[in-house]
Amino acid sequence: MGEIRRDVIPKTLNAGGVCVEEIVIYDTQVMSSFEEDLARVLKHGEDGGKDSDKQASRWVVVFSPTGSGTAMELLRRKVQSTVSAVPHLERKTYVAAIGPTTASHLCDVLGVEPDVVAGTPSPQGLLSGLKQFLEMQILKAG
Repeated sequence: MGEIRRDVIPKTLNAGGVCVEEIVIYDTQVMSSFEEDLARVLKHGEDGGKDSDKQASRWVVVFSPTGSGTAMELLRRKVQSTVSAVPHLERKTYVAAIGPTTASHLCDVLGVEPDVVAGTPSPQGLLSGLKQFLEMQILKAG
């Protein structure tokens, strides 16, 4: 198992009388260039036009708690309005979480309520959540 994970499985097995010895087999780390790479991508999106009303919407999808703090702090600095404080229809940047564990971390630790949480941690689950969100936006606007 990885060094960053919830302890649900070991606790459940221990409670059921199964002795668990955990061994870390991989290590999750934030890439050293992550902040610079994300800043470059965000700047590229802002350079699309001088009229901010015409700037296209963009999504930041968080796939794990690792690195999410860096990403959300950079968004807070780069985006004129904070991720969590502006009504959806006025914002240009949205946040999606790949699943409930990542969403909980965003909410509980970083104070960011994701706009979309994938129902299942998969590309299909993420796509389904994004489609539902966009459909709701269309209904609200129309």
